[in-house]
Amino acid sequence: MELYVGSSGWVYDWNPDGLAWYASQSGFNAVELNMSFYSFPKRTTVEKWAEESEGLRWSIKVHRSITHVRRLNEKSHATWSKFRELFEPIEDRIDFYLFQLPPSMAFTPEAASRVAAYASLAEKIAVEPRHKSWFRKEVYEFFEEKGVFFVTPDSPLFEGLPPDGVVCIRGVVYVRMHGRLAWYNYGYLDEELREVAEKIISANPQRAYVFFNNDHDMLGDGLRLKEILLERGVSFPKPF
Repeated sequence: MELYVGSSGWVYDWNPDGLAWYASQSGFNAVELNMSFYSFPKRTTVEKWAEESEGLRWSIKVHRSITHVRRLNEKSHATWSKFRELFEPIEDRIDFYLFQLPPSMAFTPEAASRVAAYASLAEKIAVEPRHKSWFRKEVYEFFEEKGVFFVTPDSPLFEGLPPDGVVCIRGVVYVRMHGRLAWYNYGYLDEELREVAEKIISANPQRAYVFFNNDHDMLGDGLRLKEILLERGVSFPKPF
């Protein structure tokens, strides 16, 4: 199993020198771009990221106008095309485009149709549901069929991982660590990180991606999970 660990964004109090430090000194080998949910980056900014992040694997969080305003409907497709064009300078490093769904978006035939439409538009689509109706076997089978990666949250939604554990789609798991008792402001206990590690291993993926989105504790928690999984013999491709 190849392991990729990173944080959701890199502008935090634990980072003394931006993306360049993150890529060469953090101990992480992947990053989840979070600012793209709020605004479209400039093309020149993406080109600068390309220069500073050699070796890192990326997940790009899709803009909220696509996921939350238009909720993946047909009118969002044109915006998606413009959004994706911006990331051409790092396209070869991008493993996922992350579609975080609004909490009110349940799994319905219409929602399934919208996800399927995006699956036909592009590869590397990863979806993180925030409504409990998505967390069941039939949905996982649908994602497997369409080639859409399912993002497993560790969050207050279930006070940890969902009951089914970590979901593996086509040999890939993608876990987002938000915090168990509070969103974003949470430090994981060692036993909780070991539990997550065991659930990842039990899913038996070829590749596992884990991104920490718990602000101040994300660096220490991410490195500790990496250490636990390395003890279990996983492979950790280095970014430098």
